Amino acid sequence: ARPHALMALKLDPESGEAWGALAAIRYFLEWDWPGAEEAFRRALGCTHHSTLATTFYCWYLMSMGRADEAVLLAKQIRERDPLDELALFALTGALFHAGNFREAEAECHKGLEHLPNFFGLYLILGSIQLSQSHFEEAIEAYRRGVSLSGGLVSYLGMLAQALGLAGRREAALEIAEQLTKQPDQRGVASALGLIHASIGELDKGVEFLERAYEEHLAELVWLRAGPV
Repeated sequence: ARPHALMALKLDPESGEAWGALAAIRYFLEWDWPGAEEAFRRALGCTHHSTLATTFYCWYLMSMGRADEAVLLAKQIRERDPLDELALFALTGALFHAGNFREAEAECHKGLEHLPNFFGLYLILGSIQLSQSHFEEAIEAYRRGVSLSGGLVSYLGMLAQALGLAGRREAALEIAEQLTKQPDQRGVASALGLIHASIGELDKGVEFLERAYEEHLAELVWLRAGPV
């Protein structure tokens, strides 16, 4: 992926799309935080840049603990296209990470009026509730997200984590077992780490997170920005 992005930049140094692709590679795959920010800023400085690159930069800012900056940027994107799913997801996520739970929840419900099947909003709603120890409400939101997403690993992991924190150990472990049988194991190690931590098996949780680190899983960039 990196050679293609660099080749695109060689052909057009002002390509916002190419700078955005390079930024995503540095962020998710290489864990080069300063290099990722440099590329994101270059992407946004180009005349034509994609909403995808801008929203990725929002998520980058959130994971770096700069949620207030992410909120301002996400609101700019949302103003340009109020019904864009990526912009809505970035805004609600940024509000959540900034601790503006009430506004984040209101934006989620407003978005669901127009996009009732957008599963990303249920991830945010679940995380809002989980952050406040409203376990049953979190579980309900995550279940809806799992259903609409077709059972994405990250959503199953969050659902199991909420179940574990709610004291429903067996239900959490049932999902953990389901994850181990997934044909595509990308993201499973980090999910299992959080699940085992949620039921008090901290050593086992760390073991899986170390495995996720060894596998260089992109999900780990969110570890410190999770709801609990």
